[in-house]
Amino acid sequence: MMEGHADDQGTLKLKNETEGSKSSRGHFRKFNNLWLSSLGMGTYIGNTSTKDDKLMKDAIVTSVESGIINVIDTAINYRFQKSERSIGRALTELINEKRVIDRNQVFISTKQGYIPGDADQRLDPSQYANKLIKEGIISSKDIIQGVHCMTVSFLKHQLDNSLKNLNLHTIDLLYLHNPGESAQPYLGKKEFFKRLEQVFSHYEDARDQEKIRFYGVATWNSFRSTPSSKDYLSLEELVEVAKSVKGSPNYGLRFIQAPCNLAMPEILINNTQSVQGKECTLLEAAKQLGIGVFCSAPLFQGRLLSPQVANLPVPRLKTAAQKAIQFVRSAPGVLATLVGHKRPHHVQENLMVGRVPPLSPEEFKSVYFQK
Repeated sequence: MMEGHADDQGTLKLKNETEGSKSSRGHFRKFNNLWLSSLGMGTYIGNTSTKDDKLMKDAIVTSVESGIINVIDTAINYRFQKSERSIGRALTELINEKRVIDRNQVFISTKQGYIPGDADQRLDPSQYANKLIKEGIISSKDIIQGVHCMTVSFLKHQLDNSLKNLNLHTIDLLYLHNPGESAQPYLGKKEFFKRLEQVFSHYEDARDQEKIRFYGVATWNSFRSTPSSKDYLSLEELVEVAKSVKGSPNYGLRFIQAPCNLAMPEILINNTQSVQGKECTLLEAAKQLGIGVFCSAPLFQGRLLSPQVANLPVPRLKTAAQKAIQFVRSAPGVLATLVGHKRPHHVQENLMVGRVPPLSPEEFKSVYFQK
């Protein structure tokens, strides 16, 4: 397994070597003493074929070699664990074989919570769950709605699998995956937060063991929902749980993930959160609470690849994909947007965004109000 993790010296070195030559000024953003690219690579899309494995591995290598991307995001359930394994092969090539990047220059995040299945063992999620039940790792009553699990024994097992899949000694960021959507409505808020406290305590132990550096919560709906919704999550409440487990200011809850795009701008404009009794947007709350925000789905799973988006007044870029990505990348308070790409021409098209400066505040408003 590859030793180390992203750190201040490595990410600053990469930023200094590439920004202004391979990438634009302002492309890298400093958070928690790390310099992270404002364009990251997501690995959700694809099937479990050997062809898709190679496409994904090659896309990661190209993206990192470009000097534009040093953020890679995945989840253990993506492609039934094969996305993590593709990343592991790509990192081995980049770090150990080609030596084009050091481990401390690249930031790797993954997610856990869903029963993942295992494509290499030809196990679908239900078969995988039955295997874990037989091994005594979980019981059938631990599984929520047939797909999700928040028990510490399950999460420990999955973390060890992720480390093996990724060929890493330490994962930079580990998210609990969609707990508000998949668990809270069925557990009830009181039981949900009881389990969440146990999960965060486990994550702090994993930090002490240097298996992870930070943890967070990745969502689809919960940070966009209204406070009356059953799947709603308050960022302030999550931070309070982390503080209660570890104590301020040493807790490891430092990042969240939520979708944001031209068609789904809720985290930018809706006052669904509050901090110290004052209503605010998710991005404003995150800034006040010291939480970094990664945004998923900038292309809304392909639905924004339209002539309408291609015609938006986004300077220096031409295609709908580039303009949609640039919008999210330029949103005030967004640390990075995560783009899924595999095919070489899509990789090159999307990387072009990192070669131009983010939109100015005036340009951003112009784009938003004409969307």
